[in-house]
Amino acid sequence: MNFFARLHYRQKLTLIVSVALLVPLLAACLLFGRLYTRQMEENIRQRLEANLNTLSMFREHLSGQLDQNLTGLANDNTLQVTSQLNFIPQLTNYLRQKSTLLDLPYLQVLSADGNLLAGTDPLPEGCYQTERPRLQRTPTGAVLCARKPIRRDDKLIGYIAGGCPLNIEMATHIENVTPLDPFLITIDGRIVLSNRLGDSRQNNLFRAIAPTTNGTLQFGSKTYRYTSRCNEENGQTVCGHALLPLGSLHVAFSHTTQRITTVALLIYCLSLFFLHRLVRGLAAPIRQLSLAARKVESGNFDTVDLDLEREDEFGLLNRSFARMAITQQNYAQRLEQEVAQRTAELEKANKALRQDILARQKAEMEKSRLEEQLRQTQKMEALGTLAGGIAHDFNNILMPILCLTDLARKRLPEEDQTREMLDEVLKAAHRARDLISQILSFSRPDKQKKQPINLAETVTETIKLVRASTSAGIDIRFEISAADIWVDANGTQMQQMLLNLCTNAVQAMGEKGQLEVRLEKIGEQQARLTVRDDGPGMSEEVREHIFEPFFTTKATGRGTGMGLSVVHGIVTHHQGSIRVDSTPGEGACFEIILPLCSLRLVKEVRGNRELPHGTERLLVVDDERAILAVWQTLFEELGYQVVTANDPERAMAMVADGDEHFDLLITDQNMPGMSGAELAMKMRQSIPRLPVIICTGYSESCTPEDALLLGFDRYLTKPCNTTDLAMAVREVLDQALTADRTISA
Repeated sequence: MNFFARLHYRQKLTLIVSVALLVPLLAACLLFGRLYTRQMEENIRQRLEANLNTLSMFREHLSGQLDQNLTGLANDNTLQVTSQLNFIPQLTNYLRQKSTLLDLPYLQVLSADGNLLAGTDPLPEGCYQTERPRLQRTPTGAVLCARKPIRRDDKLIGYIAGGCPLNIEMATHIENVTPLDPFLITIDGRIVLSNRLGDSRQNNLFRAIAPTTNGTLQFGSKTYRYTSRCNEENGQTVCGHALLPLGSLHVAFSHTTQRITTVALLIYCLSLFFLHRLVRGLAAPIRQLSLAARKVESGNFDTVDLDLEREDEFGLLNRSFARMAITQQNYAQRLEQEVAQRTAELEKANKALRQDILARQKAEMEKSRLEEQLRQTQKMEALGTLAGGIAHDFNNILMPILCLTDLARKRLPEEDQTREMLDEVLKAAHRARDLISQILSFSRPDKQKKQPINLAETVTETIKLVRASTSAGIDIRFEISAADIWVDANGTQMQQMLLNLCTNAVQAMGEKGQLEVRLEKIGEQQARLTVRDDGPGMSEEVREHIFEPFFTTKATGRGTGMGLSVVHGIVTHHQGSIRVDSTPGEGACFEIILPLCSLRLVKEVRGNRELPHGTERLLVVDDERAILAVWQTLFEELGYQVVTANDPERAMAMVADGDEHFDLLITDQNMPGMSGAELAMKMRQSIPRLPVIICTGYSESCTPEDALLLGFDRYLTKPCNTTDLAMAVREVLDQALTADRTISA
């Protein structure tokens, strides 16, 4: 279309008319070629059918002649007499004479019971089975044969059988029957008669045409069109195949096509010549007007030269164009002034619009960022809701595990190896407890509890988890410079920090690589944790954003972008620092510096292992029977008198009777029918100064602040170990005893 648009009017007109002439000319040529081809195909088909009909006439002529000869011989008196009297020599001579006279090489006379009496050359076995002439295949070709009965006075004397070989020489003796084109006659797939082809070529040709009944084939250097016709005769498949060489027909078709093409091209060229002369005369005024229009377009109004004296349509068009040029010149001058003024106004408006667009884009970006933060916040709220739902039940499960394991450990001697196993169980239970606390704090941020921990032990345990979850292709190298590296930190957060760093490194390396983790002291005040990998590394642009929440370079669905952000938050919460060193293609190295805790704090953690005892009477209420059994066992070993109730109503009934006296109430918060806080408030109506300890796995209805406002003495979170529980009970009882003495005094 661009090429056509660049053409002048005269060129376009010439092109359109040329195509208009060429299309019908080509259509006529194609139509003539198609009709000529169809007619040639019809002629070929008719010729092949005529050849097949000629073959059929050839067979019918031979069959009729054979039938006539055998009928005449069967009615011959001499043959009847010699056959009836069994004059074999006379019969033999007679048959030889008739064979020569009738050109029937095969003649046989049989008795009525089928025995051979006399004859010339022997016939194939199938010739004795039917009276109608039939083709019978022989090793050298085929024989057309038949059998006729010999009767005398309506009495069957015997049979005469005769036949003649089927060959091309026989066909040449028959006028108006011999086909001029190549043909084949086959019986049961074997060629028995052909013309113009040798034996080997016949077999090759027959194998080419045997699969189909008609078509075209290339045989040697010639192309043939063939058709076949087959019949079932006396259990045999007799087929005639007619072939037609296409070479001469193709030559004739090619010559005719060339002549037609030459005439068509000559007519087309003459038409183009006259057309060019005609278009040139018609397009001259349009070309003149086009030149004038280009001058007006360039602003040169004074040099417009048009023939204004013409009386035809082009004269009218020229005069109208001249008036339009004058008007256009006046408008152009006035428009230039308006354009200058309008341009100044548009530049001012465009500047204001750009500022507005920038402001809108900035607002849209801020809106998108806030929407993303809102979505992530909602995800965290959903995670917090889920965590809160399972925290209570999960902590109730950990409570008996933690307490019973601690009691079992304390009952064993120091040298018993089972204590080491129980220590591992306690460590796992503490990790599970801290994990629940961390999940809750992640969705509801608050300050995690920190205490002196041996960072060397925490890192060693974490590396075990990393090895278990990492493929064998990752080589993990781990080194610690000292066995005791104590820091004031939250153990679970330290473990999560190292897990996040190792997980990021493993994911960056893929299936193979080397991960190096090193922990060492830096002087007496700091510890340094180094995590190094040989992955693809990071660019400077990526390093600037890796600690931002929700920033990730992983594919969608493979990362949330929170791992390194959490690591940075944990390090900052523990008054530490983190540094990353990475180059594309050379891996990454994260270095974390944490302050060591004082020896005084370490000694406090290692000491104070003795559990306080007592003799007071305790009421323990919890809907979990396993927890009640743990608490009863623990407090009874410490000397307390313990009464348990797995239902708040039952506990209230004990207090209402007035027969029971209790020094302390320990109750779960989340119980069916009545919460722990409601139970404590009701019991204090009967025992006003009753000390109360609320112990719960998780509760949103009663927080530590709520317990303090309600006047409860202590708020414990399950699962708590035996030391924390025993110390809390003793401290509350001692505080209550001190308060009673103060009131009495």
